Amino acid sequence: MMTFISKLADLILLPSIWLIALTFLGLWLTSRSKRFGKRIAIGALATLVFIGLFPIGEALIRPLENRFPEPQRERLRDVHTAILLGGVVQPYLMEGGRPLALNGAAERVVAFDRLSLLEADLPLVISGGSGSLWSKRAEAPVIRDWLVAGGLPDTRIAIEEDSRNTWENAHNSLAMIADQLPETGLIKILIVTSAAHMPRAIGSFRQAALVHGLDNLHFVPWPVDYRSAPVTVLRVQRLGEGLASVDQAAREWVALTAYFAMGRIGSWFPAYRMAMTDLLNGAPSE
Repeated sequence: MMTFISKLADLILLPSIWLIALTFLGLWLTSRSKRFGKRIAIGALATLVFIGLFPIGEALIRPLENRFPEPQRERLRDVHTAILLGGVVQPYLMEGGRPLALNGAAERVVAFDRLSLLEADLPLVISGGSGSLWSKRAEAPVIRDWLVAGGLPDTRIAIEEDSRNTWENAHNSLAMIADQLPETGLIKILIVTSAAHMPRAIGSFRQAALVHGLDNLHFVPWPVDYRSAPVTVLRVQRLGEGLASVDQAAREWVALTAYFAMGRIGSWFPAYRMAMTDLLNGAPSE
């Protein structure tokens, strides 16, 4: 039930949905008050077109994507495990034996595959159940099978296939690997996910580590799937792309607020922390 409520809220809180609803509401109100209804309809429609045609979404996404530094090879030093977060598979497109179908966050899988080549001994975890209300097919086994078919040994990959949101990604993954972690010393866990999603992901893993009593964990961000340019210029874009960008930004900001209110993250906007071992080894500060 909670999953259904969260997915429903995720849909109805999107700015594009609200603006479309306001447009139709305004049209309906014209039968009662022509002037008032017309103002609502035109205002909502004008706002919809404006945020769709211009890079408003990018401006909202950029602070999320810039919260953590971009991937650097040096950050892989002494990493114990790499965890890939789901949210990339479109199971409804894979019915009838169709091949792997990924959404716009497919770069997560590509980056994870590349990491497996860069660090040949790095243990890998794929975390992801079904994030869809309409399909029970878990993502993690699908991604694992695709990577194994490409030559990655299945002995290197562990899967967590019950999580349906970011908090469960963190909680379930740490519960699964806790017994395999050293009891002493700083342990670095690499988190691979979209750059805009990284603040909530890192915050969730930090909080889940506290719940599991894993005080010696340090979570290393490996953000991918960037959606905003370094500098936004005033340009016209496709309406659908612009609205999708605004919706993505709104979804993440609302989710951060909800997670903080529910105690799933320790601060409203989690920030980057450098591991003490990196400081001692002379790694450049961010």
